[in-house]
Amino acid sequence: MAPFKKRFGNEKNVTIACSGTGAVNSARKTENVLNDAVPANTFLFICGFAGGLSPESKPGDVIIAEQVSSADWTLPLLPDSVLSAKSGNISLQGSSICRGKLLSVDSVLSTPGEKKIAFGTNGALAVDMETAAAASAAEKRNIRWLSVRAITDGADDHMPFDFNKMAGQDGQIKRSKIVFAAITYPWKIPALIRLGKRSSKAAHNLTIVLEMLIRKLQE
Repeated sequence: MAPFKKRFGNEKNVTIACSGTGAVNSARKTENVLNDAVPANTFLFICGFAGGLSPESKPGDVIIAEQVSSADWTLPLLPDSVLSAKSGNISLQGSSICRGKLLSVDSVLSTPGEKKIAFGTNGALAVDMETAAAASAAEKRNIRWLSVRAITDGADDHMPFDFNKMAGQDGQIKRSKIVFAAITYPWKIPALIRLGKRSSKAAHNLTIVLEMLIRKLQE
């Protein structure tokens, strides 16, 4: 998807770009978007969905990462302190805003067992596949960043299908493969519908938090 640019309020220009899943797509899109960015005037919000690893992380909650770890980076990546401070006074009605460690991995963690192992090894609140790569690309250009992710599935939730097998080379999940899987395994359709509802709630809450963050940058 090509970057979408919009004037936000009277002061901020916001560029929205979708990378697709995975570190390669995330790093490539971040580099493309930031090629002409001026570090002093640019903030990067790394946004999207995440899976809960901690029992504290519930579907619909929003995670603001205080540090990001990945198997590819020895040291944790730390967000910009100003952006982190700006996020300190925001809240959600009916869901929590959690602050802590985020883990970036190479594939979707589909089972409670996989999530339990990741949580026990890393102690992260949530897991995604893009933040570490995007944050690393931003830091190479001295761009300040903050990761904001919304939880779609909890630590005890099974994913209805193996979504690792449903993404194309562009990193986008193919709807045709989801439809085929649903037809093949119809007993999993209720879990798919439940995930869809939770994803909708997560997207709604993520939108609210991002709007509040952008407005706080204008203060």
